[in-house]
Amino acid sequence: MRRPLIDTLESRVLFHGFGGFGGFGFGDFGHHGNGIPPLPSNAGAVTTAAFNAVQTDLTALNTAKGQLQTDSQAYNTAVHTLLQTPTAAIMSAETAVQTAKSAAKTLLQPDIAAVQAVYTTYLPILRTDFMTIWTDHKTSSANLSTDKAKLASDQAALQAALVGPLKTLQMDQSSAWTAIQTAQTALQTAINTDASVAPAYAMVQADQTAVSSDQSTYTMDLKTYLTDLKNPTM
Repeated sequence: MRRPLIDTLESRVLFHGFGGFGGFGFGDFGHHGNGIPPLPSNAGAVTTAAFNAVQTDLTALNTAKGQLQTDSQAYNTAVHTLLQTPTAAIMSAETAVQTAKSAAKTLLQPDIAAVQAVYTTYLPILRTDFMTIWTDHKTSSANLSTDKAKLASDQAALQAALVGPLKTLQMDQSSAWTAIQTAQTALQTAINTDASVAPAYAMVQADQTAVSSDQSTYTMDLKTYLTDLKNPTM
């Protein structure tokens, strides 16, 4: 039986394991065919050359995207196979993630309790203040200014009492999150450097670079072509 963390990890790695593969999201590049205006019938040599360059760029970009998709699928398969029977290194890294999460829970529980204790102390006081204002609003308007002053004082006291516990909680949250991220990064590295995954991972990285480069070239040449269209007879 596979453990839940392994299933969760696999889902996370498959979609986000490329340090930007999800961000590439093939749709970000899309199919740019409709973005290239047709070549005018009176186009000169310069405009024609620019048009041909964009067409060539688009072909190269689509080819690079297709290769990225193919290699990404191979990477996913390699990760899936590895996580079906994790190596000792993967299991150790996984345990480190679990340990970091457990440590975070242990660290943050008293901090959260301290914040809750402040609210437990002050919320009944504030509730009474509001009820007093409500009552005096109907029966004794002369007391309203005193009531409102007490409410303001108690609200200020609440905020002052929260400063210390909230600061501690925020610091501990930051520390705990850093520890978890460090452990998760180590686990991701263990997966991507495993002998059964590393070649596929390297291919995906190379593909990403190629797609990014081809995208930049396409964008630049398309801009040139669009500029040339303003005087197409060149």
